[in-house]
Amino acid sequence: MKVVGTFVPGLFAFKFEGQTKDELERLFDDWANPVFLEEFFENEKLDLIYHNTNVEAAVFRTMDEALGLEGKLLTIAEQPFPDGISSFFKNLENNRIKPRINEKQKGRYRWLRIYALRIDRDLFVVTGGAIKLHLEMKDRDHTKEELLKLELCRNYLHKQGIMDSDSYYEFLYEDK
Repeated sequence: MKVVGTFVPGLFAFKFEGQTKDELERLFDDWANPVFLEEFFENEKLDLIYHNTNVEAAVFRTMDEALGLEGKLLTIAEQPFPDGISSFFKNLENNRIKPRINEKQKGRYRWLRIYALRIDRDLFVVTGGAIKLHLEMKDRDHTKEELLKLELCRNYLHKQGIMDSDSYYEFLYEDK
């Protein structure tokens, strides 16, 4: 597992062992792939009923929303640092107000989610993401997997001694 930069200042992403893409790149590729999306929505047909849509419409909606999300991130990338990426991410737990070290975060854009760990005020590391069609992450396999990845990555950062931006950048740029 390693951490790589993205096109947004202050936003990094995990690249898991054996993968050719980092998690942010993988998400946008999946959300632009009609074959992937059709298979996903076929498996999640029951959840689509609550969104009053069908598989074909959900595929087009997701591809459109992914473009919108990418545009939102590009806009954030062009903003001055104090209003940067921290304006996009919120605590994963809706009732948690005060952030903790390596706090689990979510960035939302309609039914698309990007999950990340907050290292410092304007420093986040993407662990994955999902198309979230239901209320609780623990209720579906694909979102349960994202919860596990968040915890795995959080444990990895703790093991590396990453507690803030200083320790993060020391880790990121140390000789390996």
